Amino acid sequence: MSRLTERALIEAFFKLLKKMPLKKIKVSDITAECGVNRMTFYYHFENINNLIEKAFEARFIGSSEEEISASNWRESYLELHRAVYDSRELVRKVYPEFDVRELISFLKPIAHRYVMAATDGRLSCLEPAERERICAFFQSAIVGEFLLWLEGNLTESPEQRVNEATDMLERCLGAAIDACDKK
Repeated sequence: MSRLTERALIEAFFKLLKKMPLKKIKVSDITAECGVNRMTFYYHFENINNLIEKAFEARFIGSSEEEISASNWRESYLELHRAVYDSRELVRKVYPEFDVRELISFLKPIAHRYVMAATDGRLSCLEPAERERICAFFQSAIVGEFLLWLEGNLTESPEQRVNEATDMLERCLGAAIDACDKK
């Protein structure tokens, strides 16, 4: 029942976001839309920003139990971009209101999952510290690319954006592996 209520509050938020600017949405609006009281809202969320984080996580990240592996990371990454692109009107309303540092904090663990899956077993010839630097670099690159896409109002197709980014990642990983093989 608790998960259903949380989902209902999230859906009420998205429904309101289609009708009004984020700044005008209040907890009372969400609870009225959902037909629950304020305490129910605060049982599930600390505040509206916490709801937004969980709402976007639920809508765009999907199940955290879904395993991303070396064989499916590219398709999973594309699915994330497609979900954001398909909801671009909602994203455009929320993105300008967010502190970019909060958004980066939200995106970093997501990017980390993709980088770890992409590099899984491929950099074993490197020292752990060197492997970690490479992963941190690509994590930052993925976050930066995603922010550029958002700032560009999501005009590029998800396929174009992901293909360019993942091709670049694959080429750079190939170069790292080649350098490792020459050692």
